[in-house]
Amino acid sequence: GYIYYRTYENGSYLICRYAESTGAVQTVYESAETTLAFTVTQEKLYISDGQGVYSVNADGSGKQLLTRNLSAVSGCMTGYDGMLYGIQPLVSFKNRSSGTLARIPLTGGQAESLDIGVSGTFEIVDGVLYAGFDGILTATELSTLDTTEYDIAADVFAPEAILWSDGTAYALSWWNNGESQWGSTPVLRCYRLKSDGSFSAFDPITLPEFTIHGVFYVHNGFLYYYTAAQNQPDSVQLWQLNPADGSSTLLAEDGLADYPALSFGPHGILVGTGAENPLYLPNSE
Repeated sequence: GYIYYRTYENGSYLICRYAESTGAVQTVYESAETTLAFTVTQEKLYISDGQGVYSVNADGSGKQLLTRNLSAVSGCMTGYDGMLYGIQPLVSFKNRSSGTLARIPLTGGQAESLDIGVSGTFEIVDGVLYAGFDGILTATELSTLDTTEYDIAADVFAPEAILWSDGTAYALSWWNNGESQWGSTPVLRCYRLKSDGSFSAFDPITLPEFTIHGVFYVHNGFLYYYTAAQNQPDSVQLWQLNPADGSSTLLAEDGLADYPALSFGPHGILVGTGAENPLYLPNSE
C-alpha cells in the first residue's frame, strides 16, 4: 500500500513513502550524498548514495552499511534470490546509466562483477537476467552465468538506453536534429521475448521533437516521458505512450520544471515533486 519515491529538498536527498489509502507521506531516508538508486523488498529498503550501499527497515530505522566495494550503483537496483543486483556506472546522463552489472549478498559483503554490460536498466525473470548494451540484448542464466546475445544494432543504431519490463525491451536511440537546444529526437523500438528465446520487433515510434533526453520509465506495458515547449524549458508535460499503437496521453503539466522522478504503486503513479506534497496520479479505474 506504499509508494516509495526519491526527491531532493533543502540540500538533502530524500526517500519518502506515500500511503495510497490515506495520502500520508513519511520521510524514511535522508542523505547529504546523492541518492542514486534504491529498491524495496518485503523486508528492507536498499539504497546507494554513491559512497556505499545500505539497508534500512521499511520505516527508515536500522540503517546498516552493506558494502563500500561498490562505489556507486546507478540506473536501478533489484533484489533476487538473496542477492542485490545493480550497476557499476561507466558514464551517466540524468537518471539513466551505462556500466557493468554487479551483485552483492543482501546481507552485505564483497561486490562481484558479472562482466555484463548494461545501458538503461535490466530485468530478472525466472533466474534469467535480461539486459542490453551497445545494440546487443543479452539473456544470462544466473545459475551458470552463461549469456546469449541478440544483435539489434541494425534496427535502432545502437540504442543509448534499453528499459526492460515484463519481457519487453524498450530500446531508445537519438539523433541530432540541429534545431532543438536539447539536440535530439528519441526513437523507440520494442522487442518482445518469444517462447523460443528469440525476439520479435515492433515498428519504430518517433517521439516528439522536444522530448527530454534521458528521462524515461516503463511500467505495465506503457512508456512514460517528458516534453518541454520549444524555447520554454520550464513548460514541461508528462506523457504516457502506448507502444501497441504509438499513441500518447497527457498526464500532467503543472509543477514539473525539474522532470521529477516517477514511482509506481498498485493504484497510481507518484511524481516526486516534493517530500511533503508529491503529485499523485491515480489509475483511471
